[in-house]
Amino acid sequence: MILDLVLILILAFFIYRGVRKGFAKSVLGLFSFVISIALAFCLYQPVSGFVKNSAYGQKIYEATREKLAGQVEIKLPGVLPGAVAQTVNEAAGNTLDSVSRSFSDMIINVLSFVLLIILIKLLLFLLSKAVDLVAKLPLLKQANSFLGLLFGILNGAIFVMIVLAFFSSTQNLPWGGWFVAELEKSALAKALYDKNFLLLYIGK
Repeated sequence: MILDLVLILILAFFIYRGVRKGFAKSVLGLFSFVISIALAFCLYQPVSGFVKNSAYGQKIYEATREKLAGQVEIKLPGVLPGAVAQTVNEAAGNTLDSVSRSFSDMIINVLSFVLLIILIKLLLFLLSKAVDLVAKLPLLKQANSFLGLLFGILNGAIFVMIVLAFFSSTQNLPWGGWFVAELEKSALAKALYDKNFLLLYIGK
């Protein structure tokens, strides 16, 4: 009975949130982060490639090289012949160029990726606002709320199944006996537990 009450409260929360936000906004909110990450992965390489070949990319490279050059100094013995010293200095310069290029490329890649996520999230936020305005039109408002209710039920059911799957894996812990006893006394929790697709899939 206690489990049933807890699960009903959880489902009620998700249903309320789904109805309040509506279907369109709920879906956009759920997938906006995933979409942002996926699109950023697809787009960051061409964007970073463009930046690397631009004046900004050159400035980042020069700043990185200057920073590294100040930390890496090669002190050569004064007895080395001039030709040998020149060769060593050229090799050191080439190494510094290579390391600086790698560091600056990494900086540009990370900045491109993060900025793309922020930009895509912003665009999706503006899109969600536009969708929300359309969804508030009289003809669509009721349908949006009803679909939001269904989406809330689905979200709540999935969350509950995850919680039940977690507790099912802790039956040997101190609270495991309480969980099993409460599960046997419940109706809703027992039904969701028996039909838990996560347990059916993971338990194979």
